[in-house]
Amino acid sequence: MNDRENKFARRFKQSSQKSLLIDFLETQRSGLSDSLMTNRRGCSFYVEFKSVDIKVREMSCPLKGKFEKGQIAFLREKKTWGAPAFVLAEIGKEVYLLNPNFDLEDMTNADIASSVASGFSSGPVVSRGTTSIITLLSVISVSQ
Repeated sequence: MNDRENKFARRFKQSSQKSLLIDFLETQRSGLSDSLMTNRRGCSFYVEFKSVDIKVREMSCPLKGKFEKGQIAFLREKKTWGAPAFVLAEIGKEVYLLNPNFDLEDMTNADIASSVASGFSSGPVVSRGTTSIITLLSVISVSQ
């Protein structure tokens, strides 16, 4: 995690401390996610933190070049094994929970807006806003 992502991750941890247990992981494997979170239902999931400057233009790709080699592949692998995995992105002053199965590096600001406008029913955005994201992550469970 770079300094900007670290600050964002610490703020999110502070905001969610009553709902989520967040363990920051050391990179021991190429592409390893930034954190392993556990909610009060006992469900654990991987989250990669990203933080970028404000949105510039509608067609710009705010996460272009922001992922290290293997980070998206790591999250996708976990999802194929049934583990929830997400990217938590701070883009400007807005926070988004993103599905790593989408091509996030090619996602434009217009794609984000379209996904939000659809009510999160399509596209890469799963949820928006810190409070909504914490609520969503708090109720995730994995079927056994």
